[in-house]
Amino acid sequence: MHIKPVCAYLKGLCALLLVIIVSGTARAQTSLSYGDVLVVGFNNNMTTAGDRDFQWVPLVNLLPGTVIKFNNASFATTATANTANNAMNFGGTTIWTNTAGFTIGAGTVITIHNGTATTASLGSCSALPSSCSCGSSSGAFMPQSTSGGKIFIYDGGTSAASTTDFTVSTNPSTFNGTPVSYMTFQGTQTGYTTLLSSGTASSFKTYLPADLASYSLFLAGNAIGGYYNGPRLNGSVAAISAAILDPANWVTVSGAGSIVTYPTGNFSFGSGLSFGAAATFSVYGNSTANPLGSQLAFVDTTISSADSITVINAPGHGSLGGFPYTVTSTGGIYNTF
Repeated sequence: MHIKPVCAYLKGLCALLLVIIVSGTARAQTSLSYGDVLVVGFNNNMTTAGDRDFQWVPLVNLLPGTVIKFNNASFATTATANTANNAMNFGGTTIWTNTAGFTIGAGTVITIHNGTATTASLGSCSALPSSCSCGSSSGAFMPQSTSGGKIFIYDGGTSAASTTDFTVSTNPSTFNGTPVSYMTFQGTQTGYTTLLSSGTASSFKTYLPADLASYSLFLAGNAIGGYYNGPRLNGSVAAISAAILDPANWVTVSGAGSIVTYPTGNFSFGSGLSFGAAATFSVYGNSTANPLGSQLAFVDTTISSADSITVINAPGHGSLGGFPYTVTSTGGIYNTF
């Protein structure tokens, strides 16, 4: 007579365990920290409809369900991003979610585009709904003024997708989320050739929070669009990150109607190409920009089995970042990117 109650108990326990497991799985996502996601390109042109987008790259793997938020926040002082009343929230918030059904690898370049809707080349985008009662933070964010702007990236997994992570919709406000990185550009702002050290922040100008000092980029030269044009392949995460955050590695444009065409190709991290024996190698282009068979300069180098190769630039051919190429040696093709 005790079997039925025991079975019922076990059934209930199993159901509870299933709920716990499913709930834990649903919450599984990548928790982001400083520098884990960086902007690598943007078009801020308002003259031609639809030409508003930006590109970014994660430097860590993004598990399914990972949420990242982008908006146009300014900061009133050089205190940390989370300091009370240091934030000024402008221009909407775009929420990106990894809905691809798989882990997106570190180095994968993703484009968010604003046309008739805000879309992503991988994963999906949504905007803060007007029901969030967060004022100008509602709606989608997109770099959308030639007067200058910012792309503030923060971890979206620490709060509900329907909230902005700022305490109030008016300014000043307090940012309660987890900051990741900060990209800013001059636009048409006269005299704004570096981040503020005095004066009042606005929707176009900002101070740099102290905790984001090593994870920020400012582009002067009246930039309203640009892209990272440095090395993408076989560098360490730290080296690639430093290169992305160096303005010298960016191509920018200014003036109404100016847009950029982004390089193709993802980033890869590692020590280079490893060969099993001594070999003489050459690097050949494998794209329209560098046709197959057009040998790039500076190569024909003999290496030993202990060596690895990192190909970054070829004199007269510009950066190889984003261009596919083939490495050959006396023993044949070893690797193709």
